[in-house]
Amino acid sequence: MARDLTQDTRDAATASVVRPIVFVQFEFASETTRVWSGVGSIDWNGETWSGLGELGKISPVEETTDLRIAGMIYELSGVAPDLIAVSMDKGEYRRRRDCAWIGFTTDDMRTVVVDPYQFWDGRLDKMTVQDGPTATIQVSSEHHLADLERSRARRYTDADQKAAYPDDKGLEFIEAIQDQTLEWPNGAA
Repeated sequence: MARDLTQDTRDAATASVVRPIVFVQFEFASETTRVWSGVGSIDWNGETWSGLGELGKISPVEETTDLRIAGMIYELSGVAPDLIAVSMDKGEYRRRRDCAWIGFTTDDMRTVVVDPYQFWDGRLDKMTVQDGPTATIQVSSEHHLADLERSRARRYTDADQKAAYPDDKGLEFIEAIQDQTLEWPNGAA
């Protein structure tokens, strides 16, 4: 088990009857969507979460001791046409934050027993739609460590610097001094 679980969470996870639930939050460009693994809606963390029941799946989260990037995949089946339109717009979901928590509920599956543990914080990457009798959307999420493998296309030019920091004049004369020859005084050490 994770080292930072509260004692209440540990007790709920090791009880004779365990009722685990999963909360997932997607921060799309146009709205934030909050869903949970049960049926109907549930209130937690000051928000109302919509139930997916058996329509949603999450791939296992892989933890390793070596420094490599593992992601996870969310799947939603029986998808409404408006969500399929979202999957076609990369700007709506690409590189948007997603988080997932695991928690526990009471017998009625309506009250969260303890503070859920956040087991994932990543960014949405690719979304695919599998069309058929009922549409299925799969979206992969990558860990923030994936940024370490991305190349940085930055240059030491005034234009590149101004694109990132419009008021910075640090590279203003870089092109002018690029081909200059400087003579060092004779006898200087």
